[in-house]
Amino acid sequence: MKNNVFWLLFGSTALGLSLCGIALYMMILFAMAQDEILDFADDVQVLREEVEQRCLEEKTVPKIQFCIDGFSEYHDFYIQLQVAEPVIYSEEIGQVDDLHIYDYFDNDSFENNDSYESGFLATMPLLVEGLDKNLWLIIRDDFIHIEELSEELNNLSDEDISDLRNDEDGLDIALKGAFYGIFTLLFILALFLYFPVRKLNRWINDIQHASEQIGKQNYEVRLSQYQTQPLGNLALSFNSMAEKIQDHIRDKNVLANAIAHELRTPLTRFRLALGLLQRQPLEGLAKELVDDLERYTDDLEMITDNTLRLATLRDSKINLQTINLDALINNTGVKFAASFPHLKVEVSNEVCQLESDIGFLQLALDNVLSNACHYAESIVTLRLWQDDKQVYIEITDDGPGIPEKDVEYIQQAFTRLDKSRNRQTGGTGLGLAIVRLAVQRMQGQLKFVPCKQGTKIQIILNGCCQIDG
Repeated sequence: MKNNVFWLLFGSTALGLSLCGIALYMMILFAMAQDEILDFADDVQVLREEVEQRCLEEKTVPKIQFCIDGFSEYHDFYIQLQVAEPVIYSEEIGQVDDLHIYDYFDNDSFENNDSYESGFLATMPLLVEGLDKNLWLIIRDDFIHIEELSEELNNLSDEDISDLRNDEDGLDIALKGAFYGIFTLLFILALFLYFPVRKLNRWINDIQHASEQIGKQNYEVRLSQYQTQPLGNLALSFNSMAEKIQDHIRDKNVLANAIAHELRTPLTRFRLALGLLQRQPLEGLAKELVDDLERYTDDLEMITDNTLRLATLRDSKINLQTINLDALINNTGVKFAASFPHLKVEVSNEVCQLESDIGFLQLALDNVLSNACHYAESIVTLRLWQDDKQVYIEITDDGPGIPEKDVEYIQQAFTRLDKSRNRQTGGTGLGLAIVRLAVQRMQGQLKFVPCKQGTKIQIILNGCCQIDG
């Protein structure tokens, strides 16, 4: 299941319930142990009263011991009479008035007979009128040796064995009860958690999708108005943020459009004036100044066109159509080979058709190839291939290359590594910004691949080539 939030909540709750179950089980063990001690203490008190009522009439120790031996045969206890206060080396686990209870373990029998006896042992004073000796009763369970247990089980009936097992399996019943109780609680918890957490996970996916769309410059995306808080406030904040970003981009585009349009009129008049000057006989410095002004005018027109193109590119609609990529690549390579005769432009492609916007694609190819041809020393390569349901268009040159730390910087508008806008390298610092935006509008990727010399740029488009057979 891909519901991570569900497993986080369910897992933490399950861990908490498991710890509670373990604690409950330990409490049950403690309660059962205390209950056994209290039962033993009650039985000993009853036995003590019977001994005091029936055996203390005898005034001698042997006769009292004989009477007590009869009780030992009748009850499931081992009863011993001792003249001096007994010294018990076992751990005392309880006391009721003058009754001391110990956790008994017979080490001698275990070491000598490979079996052992264990259980409860109680000591108490026994007051006898007319007897100048202090008597003590020692009472312990009627122990069963481990080695004798199998023989006794063979002599018991099925009903007796069942009762014995029920007594001995009290702890197992407590453990099973705790286990099944926790399992039932976890099952109920899973049912009640699954559906609300599934809904929460869907809301999180919606927020993630909307964030990705914002990252892809789709500022029209909005979240639904959730009723559950704090998701409702989060949706309102997100929608407000998206609206402000959209307004900011819109104002920025309006400003860029206005500047570009307003520049066209003075540039047209300036070029007209330069044309009139060119008709006049000019010599020397005047001729050079007019030629410089004409070049400056060309640069201004290029900046104006690219700025207008960049501003309108964000709001342009996608016009999908089937493009013969191999023919487009070949034609583009031929065009740039003719424009830069001093360079070798190599083209390598595969027959391929793809659904995309030819205007955006041509714009991206022209700008990348223009940069490559301006900076290349001798060769520019243009490749087209398909891999893993994606189409790759790769442009490589053998120029000075782009430092890896500057890759992100040069994709911003009006940024160039060559600060001087000379005639040889040309450029306005808008080319790669236009390429990146055009590729984003086609839902593709612009990737700069590290290489030993020059620059290698890949335009990666989603989709599989359709080969026209």
